[in-house]
Amino acid sequence: MEFNYELLSDGSVCITGYHKNSPQKDLIIPEFIEGYTVTKIGDKAFEGCKKLTCVHIPDSVTSIGYGAFYDCCSLTTIHIPNSVTLIGDSAFSGCSEII
Repeated sequence: MEFNYELLSDGSVCITGYHKNSPQKDLIIPEFIEGYTVTKIGDKAFEGCKKLTCVHIPDSVTSIGYGAFYDCCSLTTIHIPNSVTLIGDSAFSGCSEII
């Protein structure tokens, strides 16, 4: 698994990191990791993932942390579901290619 994560007190998962050297360009964040629902993308979780061009966030996610996608300079498309009610400051700073 290329994701680092932590189990939260409510039994859900927060993605805390991603392997920055992954060759993957189109990333689908899973709705479940090891049977636990992914509800959060943590602070700086994808910071500096310069190869990412497209990210799909599942409906289970409700928050995107501070600087979560900071400096993902190749990111052109991100699918954010209506379930996301909180987007942290600078979550997409340095993502100059997002339309």
